[in-house]
Amino acid sequence: MPARRDFRPPKDNALLIRLVFLTLPLIMRAQRVVSVQIPDEDWSRLDPLRKTRLILSANHPTGTDPLIAMELARRLGQHFNFVAAVENFDGLRGWIIQRLGAYSIARGLPDRSSLQTTRRLLSVQDRKVALFPEGETYYHNDITLPFQSGVTQLGFWALTDLQKLGKEPVLPIVPVAIKYCFVDDPVPEIHARLAFLEDAVGIAGGSDRREYDRLIALGERVASMVERQYRLPEAAGLELDVRIMRLKEHIIERVAAEIRETPPDGPLPEQMRFLFNALRSYSMEFVEANSGYEQRIHQRRMEHAEPLFADLLRLHDFLALTGHYVRDHPTWERFADVLSRLEQEIFGRARSWTPVEARVRIADPVRLEEWLGSYKENRKAAVGAATKLLEKRVVGLLRQFWDAGNAMPEDGFR
Repeated sequence: MPARRDFRPPKDNALLIRLVFLTLPLIMRAQRVVSVQIPDEDWSRLDPLRKTRLILSANHPTGTDPLIAMELARRLGQHFNFVAAVENFDGLRGWIIQRLGAYSIARGLPDRSSLQTTRRLLSVQDRKVALFPEGETYYHNDITLPFQSGVTQLGFWALTDLQKLGKEPVLPIVPVAIKYCFVDDPVPEIHARLAFLEDAVGIAGGSDRREYDRLIALGERVASMVERQYRLPEAAGLELDVRIMRLKEHIIERVAAEIRETPPDGPLPEQMRFLFNALRSYSMEFVEANSGYEQRIHQRRMEHAEPLFADLLRLHDFLALTGHYVRDHPTWERFADVLSRLEQEIFGRARSWTPVEARVRIADPVRLEEWLGSYKENRKAAVGAATKLLEKRVVGLLRQFWDAGNAMPEDGFR
């Protein structure tokens, strides 16, 4: 259940930032990341921008990605600011990340304070800012969510601000791709995780079957259980992909109907973001009520909203789940991606312990200043075209990574 949260500004603390830079390899090892590999050719695209304001724009496969951005900053000898969802700012963790340069954003909302802070950091303070254009952690190494236009729109706004300030309107967006690859044999971990999951959903004798068959059986069992929970018609004869999409669409329709909202047409992630924020507004409408009756209405709203938030969180975990992700390109990394989503659904958290290395690629910057003329003529078209170019460069880098993972043997897949 979300609490009321105000904007959290960055409170950069130079001493804490230096300390984290010194200990960053140890911090990453605690998150299983034993190394960060960047080709020299790719580093040559970022290194000349040491003294330049910029936006670092990367895919977002895991919660560890901000540490990778921090490692790039450490190697540059420069500090980055970055945005994080407002729910990450509670407690000691929130206190720390604010002082490392993070500031909050209410995902999916036009968070004016966050947007204005980004513009000020880029134009007034000439800072470097790391932004993730997918808007969500996707939990899949090889593919992305559709990029939102917010990153490029912020860049154009900052360029306009620079012109008003009499500064040279220069703002590169640096496309970055991140992929995590196992550095030790992942098979013992994979077998253990499969066994934990099979035991949790009541599948017996799974260890005698091939890994991919076991994964599909788990997906079908989980789909059946969730269908039963939502009292959906029997769907055992449908392809797993179809069943998963039907569940996703049902969650959207269920939450929208409960709070009488109509999500916008568009990709499923955008509909989910809309409903998350509509549900927050719904649950907090009476939060400042004075009368006893209004306070009781507020309590009822909160109780009504709680299972709907649980539904949307389940949808968030299911966003990347499909029946063909492993089949299309069978690697142990992809297999582990899907296991993590099943674990999140069944146990409430993912379980992985095999060390990984982060492989980072950097493309040529998207030079937004070159689009200023087009932006003045047609803002929407320029923002859309620049966003597509940014997405194309990140996705292109990821495709070059597809063979970087640990391939599954044919007898474990076919």
